[in-house]
Amino acid sequence: MRIVISNRRAAISKELYDFAERRVLFALSRFAPRIEQVLVLLTDENGPRGGIDQTCQLVIQLDRGEQFTIRQCEATVEEAVSRAADAASRMVGRSMAKRRDKARSRYVAAARNYADN
Repeated sequence: MRIVISNRRAAISKELYDFAERRVLFALSRFAPRIEQVLVLLTDENGPRGGIDQTCQLVIQLDRGEQFTIRQCEATVEEAVSRAADAASRMVGRSMAKRRDKARSRYVAAARNYADN
């Protein structure tokens, strides 16, 4: 799993980079064999004016071509990264469960056909 972190308007501090990388790794590490790349885009929508405008967008590319995008706006960048990472974990988990259930149902159907013959 490759993680790419960027900020559209300014340079990212080492602390923020490390935090975002650590948080995304923690949230998605159990799916690492199935994830090709995670792109983390950090932006400050209103600039220095303040408000709930810190945005974290995660673009997750899975091994079979599926792609998910999660966008979260919060008061701080750290909170936006944390919430986006949590949402990404839930979304990828649901996708893996659907994939697993689909494969399991095909196996059960094949076993029934074999038993009938």
